[in-house]
Amino acid sequence: MAIIKVKTGGITADAITSTEIADNAVVTAAINADAVTDAKIADDVVGTEHLTANEVDTAALGADAVTGAQLADNAVNSEHYTDGSIDTAHIADAQITAAKLASGVGGKLLQIISTGDVGNLSQASTNSENYADISGVDLVLTPTASSSKFVLFVTYNMDTGGDDHGLTARLTYNHSGISQTEVDDRYSSSGFHSGSSRVNVWQQQNYYLAPNTTNEITFRIQIQTVTNGETSYFNRGTLRIIAMEYA
Repeated sequence: MAIIKVKTGGITADAITSTEIADNAVVTAAINADAVTDAKIADDVVGTEHLTANEVDTAALGADAVTGAQLADNAVNSEHYTDGSIDTAHIADAQITAAKLASGVGGKLLQIISTGDVGNLSQASTNSENYADISGVDLVLTPTASSSKFVLFVTYNMDTGGDDHGLTARLTYNHSGISQTEVDDRYSSSGFHSGSSRVNVWQQQNYYLAPNTTNEITFRIQIQTVTNGETSYFNRGTLRIIAMEYA
């Protein structure tokens, strides 16, 4: 059968429909630039393999389109934070350590710890010049940082137990790095002495300590009588030890 050639000029407008075009007959070269619009692209046809590297810019992303699931782990660094964008609600508890404070920003109170209610404890007594531990009233804490300092306050009630008797009390501390050690030796050499009469009195001591550790610390009171063989009393139920840690 002879092939009939039809010139382009012999084809009327809109005469060729999709039924006259063979499958796969339209090649890339036959498609005008910008001829394929969004309307011509089927849903879910364009995958990441069709995108040129770095082709998707900010303008092509919808508002709130990038969620946490779209971010790679450890992808957001400090250079991506807007100044002032990290507020208190985004900082987890106990995450600001002394090491995170800028130089010269000292004096920040980190924690206050106190012994609990020990009012039901009985008196302790001693008639020895050798220091003895007072049980049941330890203050145990863990420093926030090894560079932390502590101010400690101790209050208690004591009874000299008789005329011309006396009692000395001192605060000690220990942790896994050291044995029980006196916080400040000024109190061990200045016990209370009643003179000619028996005395019941309140005492207060103040201490400063830079323990240079993050090990758990135990603070403990020790007592001794001023004169060997003379019994004096320490009221455990009145003891309060307060520690203030600051950077």
